[in-house]
Amino acid sequence: MPFAITLKVEEKLGVRCLDFHMAHDKTLSNCCKNNLVLNVKIPAIYVNISWKMKVTFRKVREGDLKRLNEIINDVEANRFLNTAAPVSMKSTRDFFNSLRKDERSWYAVLADGVVVGGIILNLHGDKTKRSSHVASIGINLAREYWGMGVGDKAIKFLTGLARKHKVKRFELQYIEGNERARRLYEKNGFKKEGVRKKAFKLNGRYYDSIVMAKFLK
Repeated sequence: MPFAITLKVEEKLGVRCLDFHMAHDKTLSNCCKNNLVLNVKIPAIYVNISWKMKVTFRKVREGDLKRLNEIINDVEANRFLNTAAPVSMKSTRDFFNSLRKDERSWYAVLADGVVVGGIILNLHGDKTKRSSHVASIGINLAREYWGMGVGDKAIKFLTGLARKHKVKRFELQYIEGNERARRLYEKNGFKKEGVRKKAFKLNGRYYDSIVMAKFLK
């Protein structure tokens, strides 16, 4: 008989606790410092995992900048970003200040109240321009939160924000090889529109940039 597993992650005093709440009131808890070792045999085909984590969004504050700078400088998290590491704190602060003057909205992503990334909605013009119905997005998350549904929630939040600005065309780009991003975008209705050949350079090698978009009703 299929059963569900709910995983709850907590970090207190450097100790990670992961509680498994299984059907029929069976509970297994295992806590250890920095590493988690599980020896539980269950048929993978029957497992439905749900992360009980509250994800919220708010405008970036000055107090968030140090954490956001750490995330963008993480080697894995930075690999597919247009801004190459190392990124100085001054650059991060200058970017924060510049957003007060243009049409981009920078939001912090919080998981259970902790900043785990940043997202951007970039409006392509004010109401007097013929591209005012277009917006692009950017997402940057701490890698320890990849694959936990945070990116999916971020896109849904950005979609709602875009609707408030009467955006009709929603677009983005990702770099070839970033399969995690491709799957996320396709899941949320984005369609491939074209390729910018060799538009991205990493470690002396050129990569294509894939253009995707979707239209909001």
